[in-house]
Amino acid sequence: MEEGLLMRRWTRLEVLELTRRVLEDENRAMTEQKIWNVAKSKGYHRGLGSHGAKPWISIRNEVNRDIRYNRDTPFRRVGSRPRKISLLSIERVHAYYCRRLIDLGRSLGYDTKIPRTGLFHLACPDSVWYVNTRVGLRKIPVIAFEVLASESEKAIRGSLTSLMLYGSPRGVLVLLTKMYERRMRSKTVKEWKEYIRNLITALGLKGRVLLWDEATVDRLVRRFAKHTRPMKPIDTH
Repeated sequence: MEEGLLMRRWTRLEVLELTRRVLEDENRAMTEQKIWNVAKSKGYHRGLGSHGAKPWISIRNEVNRDIRYNRDTPFRRVGSRPRKISLLSIERVHAYYCRRLIDLGRSLGYDTKIPRTGLFHLACPDSVWYVNTRVGLRKIPVIAFEVLASESEKAIRGSLTSLMLYGSPRGVLVLLTKMYERRMRSKTVKEWKEYIRNLITALGLKGRVLLWDEATVDRLVRRFAKHTRPMKPIDTH
C-alpha cells in the first residue's frame, strides 16, 4: 500500500490542503520552502503521493494556479523579495478594519492619506490620522494605528516600533480578538491583552500607546455612522 502511494504523484488538492493546513497552524505569511519545512516537521506529508525532489516548487505552482483560476481561492500573495503565501481569511479581516479606521478618521475631519515620503519605508502604520496645516507645511500625524490580526509576540514588538518611529503623539494597537481566539491559541485573548499592556509599560509608552479591540472600532463607527459610508460586514469565521 505504501509503495502504491509513493509511486503516484501527489495531487493538486493534496498540495493545496497541505499548504492551507500549515498556514492556518502558523498564522502568518510564509515562503513555499518554509511551508514545506513545517509540513515535513509535523508529518503532514505522510500518506500523500510522491512529491519529488523540490516539493516547494509544486506548492508554488499549484497556489499560483489556484489564485489565478479559482475565484474562491483561500490564498493570497503578499510581500516581495521574497513573495509569500497568506490566507485571505486573515488578510480580509485585517484590511476590513484598516478601512474602518480610515473611514472613521475621515468622518472626524482628519486627513487619512499616508504620504509615501519620509518614514514611509521605515514605519508605515496601517492607518494614520493627520492634521493638515493648510499653510504649505507638512501635515502632522496625530494618531497612528496598527491592526493586529494574527501577530506573534515578535511581530507585536515590531508594530510598536513602527508606531514609535512614526512620531505621532498617540498610537493605537487594535487587537482583533476573534482572530486571536481562532488562530493564536498559545494564549487566551485576556493573556494577549495583558502581554501587550505589559509591553507598552516596559517600553515607557503608557499613555502614548493605547490598546483597542475591534469592538471599540465598531462602537466608534456606529456612533459616527451618519458620517461614514456603509460597509458590508465581513465574516471573521
